[in-house]
Amino acid sequence: MRPADLRNALDNWDATNGIQWDTAVVLHTSDRMRAAENGWDDIWLQKTVGRYFNAVDRRIFKNEHKRRGVRCARFVTLERNASVGWHCHFITATPPNLTAAEFQQILECEWHEIARRYDRGNCQKAAAWIEPITGDYKRYITKHAFHHGVNIDAHNDIGTFDSMNTHLVA
Repeated sequence: MRPADLRNALDNWDATNGIQWDTAVVLHTSDRMRAAENGWDDIWLQKTVGRYFNAVDRRIFKNEHKRRGVRCARFVTLERNASVGWHCHFITATPPNLTAAEFQQILECEWHEIARRYDRGNCQKAAAWIEPITGDYKRYITKHAFHHGVNIDAHNDIGTFDSMNTHLVA
Protein backbone atom coordinates (compact mmCIF):
# COMPACT_ATOMS: atom_id res chain seq x y z
CA MET A 1 0.00 0.00 0.00
CA ARG A 2 1.34 3.44 -0.89
CA PRO A 3 1.89 6.06 1.85
CA ALA A 4 -0.91 8.22 0.41
CA ASP A 5 -3.32 5.26 0.59
CA LEU A 6 -2.36 4.62 4.23
CA ARG A 7 -2.87 8.27 5.10
CA ASN A 8 -6.29 8.29 3.40
CA ALA A 9 -7.28 5.11 5.23
CA LEU A 10 -6.26 6.73 8.52
CA ASP A 11 -8.29 9.85 7.71
CA ASN A 12 -11.36 7.76 6.84
CA TRP A 13 -11.05 5.68 10.00
CA ASP A 14 -10.45 8.75 12.15
CA ALA A 15 -13.58 10.45 10.82
CA THR A 16 -15.72 7.60 12.18
CA ASN A 17 -14.01 6.52 15.43
CA GLY A 18 -15.47 9.08 17.84
CA ILE A 19 -12.17 10.07 19.49
CA GLN A 20 -11.92 13.83 19.94
CA TRP A 21 -8.19 14.50 19.52
CA ASP A 22 -7.52 17.73 21.40
CA THR A 23 -3.86 17.75 22.46
CA ALA A 24 -0.68 17.73 20.36
CA VAL A 25 2.62 16.65 21.92
CA VAL A 26 6.27 16.43 20.94
CA LEU A 27 8.73 14.71 23.30
CA HIS A 28 12.44 15.35 22.84
CA THR A 29 15.35 13.53 24.43
CA SER A 30 18.59 15.25 25.37
CA ASP A 31 22.02 14.25 24.15
CA ARG A 32 22.88 13.22 27.73
CA MET A 33 19.86 10.95 27.95
CA ARG A 34 20.61 9.28 24.60
CA ALA A 35 24.28 8.82 25.52
CA ALA A 36 23.53 7.39 28.98
CA GLU A 37 20.98 4.89 27.63
CA ASN A 38 22.62 4.21 24.24
CA GLY A 39 19.46 5.65 22.73
CA TRP A 40 20.28 6.09 19.10
CA ASP A 41 17.37 4.39 17.33
CA ASP A 42 13.61 4.12 17.16
CA ILE A 43 13.53 0.92 19.23
CA TRP A 44 15.09 2.70 22.20
CA LEU A 45 12.75 5.66 21.82
CA GLN A 46 9.74 3.34 21.57
CA LYS A 47 10.68 1.70 24.90
CA THR A 48 11.32 5.06 26.56
CA VAL A 49 7.99 6.44 25.34
CA GLY A 50 6.32 3.21 26.53
CA ARG A 51 7.60 3.84 30.07
CA TYR A 52 6.26 7.38 29.81
CA PHE A 53 2.79 6.26 28.73
CA ASN A 54 2.68 3.65 31.50
CA ALA A 55 3.41 6.42 34.02
CA VAL A 56 0.76 8.72 32.49
CA ASP A 57 -1.88 5.98 32.46
CA ARG A 58 -1.01 4.91 36.02
CA ARG A 59 -1.31 8.51 37.25
CA ILE A 60 -4.68 9.07 35.56
CA PHE A 61 -6.32 5.65 35.86
CA LYS A 62 -4.46 4.22 38.88
CA ASN A 63 -4.34 0.42 38.58
CA GLU A 64 -7.10 0.21 35.94
CA HIS A 65 -4.51 0.49 33.16
CA LYS A 66 -3.11 -2.88 34.27
CA ARG A 67 -6.26 -4.66 35.38
CA ARG A 68 -8.62 -3.58 32.60
CA GLY A 69 -6.35 -2.06 29.96
CA VAL A 70 -7.79 1.43 30.43
CA ARG A 71 -5.48 3.91 28.71
CA CYS A 72 -5.52 7.37 27.22
CA ALA A 73 -6.35 7.37 23.54
CA ARG A 74 -3.26 8.31 21.52
CA PHE A 75 -1.81 8.13 18.03
CA VAL A 76 2.01 7.99 18.18
CA THR A 77 4.74 8.45 15.59
CA LEU A 78 8.50 8.45 16.01
CA GLU A 79 10.64 10.68 13.84
CA ARG A 80 14.33 11.41 13.30
CA ASN A 81 15.86 14.42 11.69
CA ALA A 82 19.37 15.79 11.58
CA SER A 83 18.76 18.75 13.87
CA VAL A 84 17.10 17.01 16.87
CA GLY A 85 17.62 13.27 16.41
CA TRP A 86 14.87 10.81 17.34
CA HIS A 87 11.77 12.35 18.94
CA CYS A 88 8.13 11.42 19.47
CA HIS A 89 4.99 13.11 18.14
CA PHE A 90 1.52 12.16 19.31
CA ILE A 91 -2.04 13.35 19.46
CA THR A 92 -4.25 12.42 22.36
CA ALA A 93 -7.68 13.01 23.81
CA THR A 94 -8.29 14.43 27.27
CA PRO A 95 -9.84 11.75 29.52
CA PRO A 96 -13.37 12.61 30.71
CA ASN A 97 -12.32 12.83 34.37
CA LEU A 98 -9.83 15.68 33.72
CA THR A 99 -9.78 19.17 32.27
CA ALA A 100 -7.51 19.83 29.29
CA ALA A 101 -5.19 21.91 31.51
CA GLU A 102 -4.93 19.13 34.14
CA PHE A 103 -4.24 16.53 31.46
CA GLN A 104 -1.56 18.64 29.80
CA GLN A 105 0.09 19.22 33.18
CA ILE A 106 0.23 15.46 33.80
CA LEU A 107 1.70 14.84 30.35
CA GLU A 108 4.40 17.43 30.95
CA CYS A 109 5.23 16.35 34.52
CA GLU A 110 5.57 12.68 33.63
CA TRP A 111 7.96 13.41 30.73
CA HIS A 112 10.07 15.66 32.94
CA GLU A 113 10.24 12.90 35.56
CA ILE A 114 11.87 10.69 32.93
CA ALA A 115 14.10 13.37 31.36
CA ARG A 116 15.18 15.38 34.41
CA ARG A 117 17.80 12.97 35.75
CA TYR A 118 19.81 13.53 32.57
CA ASP A 119 19.38 17.28 32.22
CA ARG A 120 20.82 18.80 35.34
CA GLY A 121 20.84 22.57 34.99
CA ASN A 122 19.42 22.61 31.46
CA CYS A 123 16.12 24.14 30.43
CA GLN A 124 13.44 21.51 31.02
CA LYS A 125 10.72 23.25 28.98
CA ALA A 126 12.42 22.33 25.70
CA ALA A 127 12.01 18.60 26.38
CA ALA A 128 8.23 18.56 25.87
CA TRP A 129 5.98 20.66 23.66
CA ILE A 130 2.31 20.25 24.65
CA GLU A 131 -0.44 22.38 23.13
CA PRO A 132 -4.12 22.23 22.18
CA ILE A 133 -4.50 21.02 18.60
CA THR A 134 -4.90 23.74 16.02
CA GLY A 135 -5.02 22.80 12.37
CA ASP A 136 -4.32 19.35 10.98
CA TYR A 137 -1.64 18.17 13.40
CA LYS A 138 -2.39 14.51 12.59
CA ARG A 139 -1.28 15.06 9.01
CA TYR A 140 1.86 16.82 10.24
CA ILE A 141 2.91 13.99 12.56
CA THR A 142 2.37 11.38 9.86
CA LYS A 143 4.45 13.19 7.23
CA HIS A 144 7.19 10.55 7.49
CA ALA A 145 5.41 7.76 9.33
CA PHE A 146 4.08 5.77 6.40
CA HIS A 147 7.40 5.39 4.64
CA HIS A 148 8.49 2.55 6.97
CA GLY A 149 11.78 3.98 8.19
CA VAL A 150 13.10 4.88 4.73
CA ASN A 151 14.85 8.22 4.17
CA ILE A 152 12.43 10.21 2.07
CA ASP A 153 14.11 13.57 1.60
CA ALA A 154 17.45 15.29 1.27
CA HIS A 155 17.61 15.94 5.01
CA ASN A 156 17.57 12.22 5.87
CA ASP A 157 14.37 12.68 7.86
CA ILE A 158 12.69 9.38 8.63
CA GLY A 159 9.70 8.37 10.66
CA THR A 160 7.67 5.41 11.75
CA PHE A 161 4.21 4.71 13.14
CA ASP A 162 4.55 3.48 16.75
CA SER A 163 2.05 0.63 16.97
CA MET A 164 3.24 -0.46 20.43
CA ASN A 165 2.37 2.86 22.07
CA THR A 166 -0.65 3.88 19.99
CA HIS A 167 -3.95 3.22 21.74
CA LEU A 168 -7.08 3.95 19.72
CA VAL A 169 -9.91 3.10 22.08
CA ALA A 170 -11.46 6.03 23.90
